Amino acid sequence: MDQREWWNMLRIDKRDDKGVSAILVALCLVLVLGLAAIALDIGFGMNERRGDVAAADLGVMAGATSTLGTNAQVRDQILAFTRLNLDTPYSNAAWQALWEGCVDTERAGLNASGHNFITVPSPAGWTVTRVDCISIDPAGYVR
Repeated sequence: MDQREWWNMLRIDKRDDKGVSAILVALCLVLVLGLAAIALDIGFGMNERRGDVAAADLGVMAGATSTLGTNAQVRDQILAFTRLNLDTPYSNAAWQALWEGCVDTERAGLNASGHNFITVPSPAGWTVTRVDCISIDPAGYVR
């Protein structure tokens, strides 16, 4: 076999498009599956956030029903009901660290509008003295 015959054997006929549609379908399938995976992740994230908000709301409502008690009793009700209604289980140390690191940036703005939200003291054994994200207005409002 001479060199010319060898090159003719290796030459690709540009009119031969067999298999191109299979490659295009495979590429489109990868793209569609990738978009579906992203949509699922976003959906799960939004569902987790909605559950967290619902748990926090239930905790505040539980604390609000106990407003005849002391601030410590209200705080304990809020912490217990919020933890009870979360989908994600937390160890005691992780739960404490999350609350100790929580900062309520909107409380000052609410106080400027006539409320008197004050933070509640931390439970015994915590490293911070006050829980910033649980606030009580002496008029009966719980945040």
